[in-house]
Amino acid sequence: MKSYTAIFVLAAVCLAIGCGGSSTESNSNSALVATNSNPANNANIQVMKPMTGMPENANVSTSMANGNVQVINPNGKPKPLTFSAPDDSEYASSMDKSGAATETRTFHSDPVISKVERIWKGVDDKSITIYLKSGKTVKVAGDKWPDIKSQPVQNFYEAAGVKPQAQTGGTRTDQKTKPAEKQ
Repeated sequence: MKSYTAIFVLAAVCLAIGCGGSSTESNSNSALVATNSNPANNANIQVMKPMTGMPENANVSTSMANGNVQVINPNGKPKPLTFSAPDDSEYASSMDKSGAATETRTFHSDPVISKVERIWKGVDDKSITIYLKSGKTVKVAGDKWPDIKSQPVQNFYEAAGVKPQAQTGGTRTDQKTKPAEKQ
């Protein structure tokens, strides 16, 4: 029984030390002053001017006495991240100030299609534009494909109503060959 009493007293003392404050603080009638270790929202704001000799659209990194700060010139437009996609193309997405999302798939070596772009202005307001290298653009229903990043280029050909150009190099079966002459 003595061991249980000793454990109970020890636990009570630990709780009193861990949870309670000093007796003068809890019993004092004097006003306590609360202090905030976080600075006010506008404390230590420093206006930075663009560095001379730098292009106006350059992203500038600098460090200040109160920590590292990255300053981005508001005149510059950041380049969206691009990801590789099938058929020697790359895919990127971005959003403008109005909230419209733009998906772009750019084809690097396709002889007919330059890029395909889908613009989302809302859930039910989507449009797809296929840009051909000839300068022609073809509008397609925005919900024709669930995504444009993984569609084979053949789907874009069919939607645009164009036939892919014959591959360069190799033999063509539509030409008649002359038999070899005897010597």
